[in-house]
Amino acid sequence: MKKPLSSSDRIAQYLFIAPMVAFLLFMVAYPIFYILRIGFYEYSLSISRDMDWVGLENYSYALTDKSFWMAGWRTLVFAFWAVLIETFLGVALALFIGNRDFLGRNVVKTGFLMPLVATPVAVALTWKLLYDNNFGIINHLLRKIGLSYPAVSSVDTVLSAYIIIDIWQWTPFVMLMVIAGLSTLPAECYEAAMIDGASRFQILRRVTLPLLSPTIMMTLALRIVDALKVFDVIYAITGGGPGTSAETINIFLYKEAFTNFRFGRASAYIIIFCLLIMVVVFGFSWLQKRVEVDY
Repeated sequence: MKKPLSSSDRIAQYLFIAPMVAFLLFMVAYPIFYILRIGFYEYSLSISRDMDWVGLENYSYALTDKSFWMAGWRTLVFAFWAVLIETFLGVALALFIGNRDFLGRNVVKTGFLMPLVATPVAVALTWKLLYDNNFGIINHLLRKIGLSYPAVSSVDTVLSAYIIIDIWQWTPFVMLMVIAGLSTLPAECYEAAMIDGASRFQILRRVTLPLLSPTIMMTLALRIVDALKVFDVIYAITGGGPGTSAETINIFLYKEAFTNFRFGRASAYIIIFCLLIMVVVFGFSWLQKRVEVDY
């Protein structure tokens, strides 16, 4: 029978975790509480330093602000297409690389990691040069076949240009996650399928993809949440322009808080945005439980 802890031992346990609890309260809980609080105030440094209680006025304004919802719509469009294509390409690359043992396999996997380890500003500056209408290699090659791609300089193509950057940067992440999932799949399932005479396509469709579905769903959830928070690359290249054609929700919030100095209204926007992300996370958690496979 386990000996019960003495009161001094219990106090010692709490003292050991006290610094981490204090750190979390200061760095996480306090900012959340502060944002919730000032969301009920008119707090604009461009007018006054005083905080005036306005109740739910900031939230009612946010729910009827077309600029906020347009920024949200652009963010959803960006996240949907970027994550969809990244998932398709990442799974395809993982199936191609993960199931083959060839010379230089590890070198190839390491090469795919390069976009992930690059800093966002470095990625932004690199693609800004690639997209340049006068000196960029992309338009230089396209002009040779009579085409052009204005990329970030046109309202019609700017969002697609950022989707391409996100696909280039984050497809390797999906690939590595799926490769890790492939390494955990039981060989018995494949042996049974081959004994039954299943073709490669049937094994892929009936065995591999169903067994990988929890891994794919978890990767999807991580990528969607991250894509909804996109900010740095877009801000570093055009700041959300031309105009507001690439102004995602985080750029909109940044401008509202640190350009217009309307902190109360920005806090209300942030709370609504966080609630939407929580809905997405809980939705994917529910879907992940539905697609779990026992083997």
